Amino acid sequence: MKKYTIRANESLLRTKDGQKNTCLQHDTDAYYHADYIGGKGRNAIEGTIENLICTFKNDIVRYSKSNLNKAQERLEQILLTDLPEIEKAYNNDNFRICVIPRAKHEQYYDGDQKLFRQTIQCAIKELLIFEDGTHDIIRHTDTATTHLSRKDTSNGGNGDLPYIGITKDTCAISDKIKGKNILLIDDLYTKTVGIDEDAIQALYDNGARKVVFYSIGRTDNDWHRLPDYILEKCFPEARVVKSRFNDRLHLRIESRDGNPVCIKKEDGQFVRFFPFAQGLELGEVVSLQNVEMCEKAGENGVYYLVQKK
Repeated sequence: MKKYTIRANESLLRTKDGQKNTCLQHDTDAYYHADYIGGKGRNAIEGTIENLICTFKNDIVRYSKSNLNKAQERLEQILLTDLPEIEKAYNNDNFRICVIPRAKHEQYYDGDQKLFRQTIQCAIKELLIFEDGTHDIIRHTDTATTHLSRKDTSNGGNGDLPYIGITKDTCAISDKIKGKNILLIDDLYTKTVGIDEDAIQALYDNGARKVVFYSIGRTDNDWHRLPDYILEKCFPEARVVKSRFNDRLHLRIESRDGNPVCIKKEDGQFVRFFPFAQGLELGEVVSLQNVEMCEKAGENGVYYLVQKK
């Protein structure tokens, strides 16, 4: 299990009128069990975290009872290992466990598509150290299924893609969370989706005392810092980030508000990278030694990329 921070000033999400704003008011402690690597067919390989998460979704491919039972057994063992460690890290703070609901209304799914929450309930009963709040957030209005909406928004079905306030608009949230320390659980965290951040803020807005987040997987398609390089002659909040998506590497430099920056390569060509835009083939002229300088998009000034001492 690994720990990270979901930062409020990086929690960009669209508003209903199409603008972008931060949806979180608090930095949030977060944990995840394992990295989720998309785009390599790992969801079809039994034993991988990708396969485990895909099995519980049970929508693109419908899994056999045998596979579902194996997935439940594995998930329960993960939870029995990880959750007490989180409780211990906060001096046994008596957490109430809540679960991010699936995208559609509660009656949309059959029993074999609700096993993720059911398995969490089983772990809670066995551990005897958490309150069961697994039904504290119940979806009553359809939203778009984000993992089916990546390439074609129509694949996500009825409902909106995530926006600020979507949890409060589409879910009933129990009063039982008021004044409670909440451990909020989801199957997969992806920074660029925003549904988890919005749910965290919804819990605070409805009276939660503290919210800690935990997911089984955390996608590595997220932007990650490149630890061996820094930016000089730039505003302090700029950072170098990278992402892998469908076996392609994407480089970009962004400010804390998420604005993209142009990258100039040795051949003099400027390329502006946006999330999941066309990138460079892995192994191509992509090492940062080949990136000479960067220019803030739409502003004057040149920022040089240098290697750390």
